[in-house]
Amino acid sequence: MADSVNFAVSITPIEELTTAESGGGTFNVLWPGTAKSLGGSGAYDLTGGHEDNIGYGGSGVPAYVTTGGAINANSSELRGLFIKHTGYLYSSPTVLGAATTDNFSITVGAVLIADLGPGQAIFLPNDGGAANGLVTSAFTTTKSGSSEIAIEFLAIKL
Repeated sequence: MADSVNFAVSITPIEELTTAESGGGTFNVLWPGTAKSLGGSGAYDLTGGHEDNIGYGGSGVPAYVTTGGAINANSSELRGLFIKHTGYLYSSPTVLGAATTDNFSITVGAVLIADLGPGQAIFLPNDGGAANGLVTSAFTTTKSGSSEIAIEFLAIKL
């Protein structure tokens, strides 16, 4: 079991420019609204209160789930939730299928909070445990295409 969680997030807003001087070519620059990359990171302690990692076994192999339902209806009191679009269709809990470019959306209750493309991920930390509503049964995933997408997730449970 983990004794702590380290996490980081970073975004770089990019603007694509086309100019006559470059012969109609395009180039990317930092968006002037921020004029920089944005990011943050942190860590928090789980010592003494961490019971389970839902979504991974002790062997380091993810237990993939599919789009179209709750991530795991049996967990509550989460200290963090990681959700990733694997870029592959679902074949089985331990085997990925064919590559896909379809997206899937994540809703909490009736609110759409994210739309993930292949390789994209989110992490929702709950450092002090005050986010009482951070329960996976409230998270629903919905595919954009006709095939089920394999989702990698880790729910860190108290």
